[in-house]
Amino acid sequence: MKKLILSICVMLFAAIALLGAPAQAQERKVRFGVMKIGALSNVHLAKEQGFFKKHGLDVELVFIRSGAEGITAMQSGSIDVTLAIPGYALVANERNFDLVMVMQNEIAHATPPDTGGIVVAKDSKISKLSDLAGGTVAVNALRAQEAVSAQYLIKKAGVPRDKIKYVEVPFPSMWDVVTRGQADAVVAIDPFTTTFVQRGGRVISWMYVDAIPEMPIGAFWSKRAWAEKNADTLERFTLAMEESIVYMNADPKRARGVVAEYTRLPSELIEAMPHFAWSSKVNLRKWGELVEMLKSMDELKSTPKPEDYFFATQKRRLGLK
Repeated sequence: MKKLILSICVMLFAAIALLGAPAQAQERKVRFGVMKIGALSNVHLAKEQGFFKKHGLDVELVFIRSGAEGITAMQSGSIDVTLAIPGYALVANERNFDLVMVMQNEIAHATPPDTGGIVVAKDSKISKLSDLAGGTVAVNALRAQEAVSAQYLIKKAGVPRDKIKYVEVPFPSMWDVVTRGQADAVVAIDPFTTTFVQRGGRVISWMYVDAIPEMPIGAFWSKRAWAEKNADTLERFTLAMEESIVYMNADPKRARGVVAEYTRLPSELIEAMPHFAWSSKVNLRKWGELVEMLKSMDELKSTPKPEDYFFATQKRRLGLK
């Protein structure tokens, strides 16, 4: 009888302990809009290496074709966070999209070479931007930040906007357009910039660096309403992504391996490409210069303070209220 009573007591104590123990924290779900581009290889790393899981997140990668598509998907509620080039998101906010910048992911290099360039054919007579007067320039999208940067530089070189014909051409088709003489120059980003150079093209301007060295060119955005309801989730998200950036920047050779794994690009192309300048450290002056450039090119009607569109996680890191 004593053994039976003892057994029952042990079972009761075990049951009480289980009931009293806190439930295992449920991982916070984030649907993250990403593209198959080298600059997002650190997102792939964060997923594969368990950085998201380490910070209590269950991140689903949802593949999109562009930052514009990602912002549209956020508006419909099908994703929570997306990559968008800052210029496009700032313009979207001026049209009442009410986005907040969760985290900066990439900047332009401080000095050339960079991951984007204005490229001409090897035998082209064009050697400088002013030579493009009266010519045709191919861009992927007229209002994309790389295109606006190129237009800004060409204008600074003394060529009025109406003296250039800009045509929209997908990145993969740009080299054919140049070699057939249908365009005098193309505005490309990697891997296409490096691919065109390997095929004999010449870079006459590194548009990001030449316009604004260390210009912010990649950031993660969310709708303000969702961000405010999920502030703790975004804090964890930021910590995981910052960890991935530290990993990628610590060893460029190792980072190239991650880029190759994620993009499936040929290793010889990845070796020739400049290292992506991953950086979560926000330079408010550079963001301000970007706003001024967009305003000067009539992309923005107003001159917003960039920090007004930063989420709380970024403001804390900058010491802003």
